[in-house]
Amino acid sequence: MVFLAKELRNLGVQHSTTRASILKVALVVVVVVVVVVVVVVVVVVVVVVVVVVVVVVVVVVVVVVVVKVVVEVVIVEEEEKEEVVVVVVVVAVVVVVVVVVVVVVVVVVVVVVVVGVVAAIVVPDVCSRQQ
Repeated sequence: MVFLAKELRNLGVQHSTTRASILKVALVVVVVVVVVVVVVVVVVVVVVVVVVVVVVVVVVVVVVVVVKVVVEVVIVEEEEKEEVVVVVVVVAVVVVVVVVVVVVVVVVVVVVVVVGVVAAIVVPDVCSRQQ
């Protein structure tokens, strides 16, 4: 901002105009940064939702195939079929929950890092302008 003010003064722009110009530029920069952060967060959320849906569909398909193969090929007795199905379904549910938790944690970390970087860039600039 100081560099911008010096350059504007060198061009013969008066001080009050320079200050107003700097504030307008700063406002535009803050608005652009906020818009970029919002777009990044929306894109990350959409990607996470798509990944979670794909993972859930894949796990469901794998569970159905595994249950079918195990029940038809390995198990012969009727009583054991129900136990195998229950075990496979429980394992599948645990896998889906773990994957969803990991994805949510990764998204939260990414959002926190992006917001932190933006804050580290914008906050010192805003504080220096207020002094």
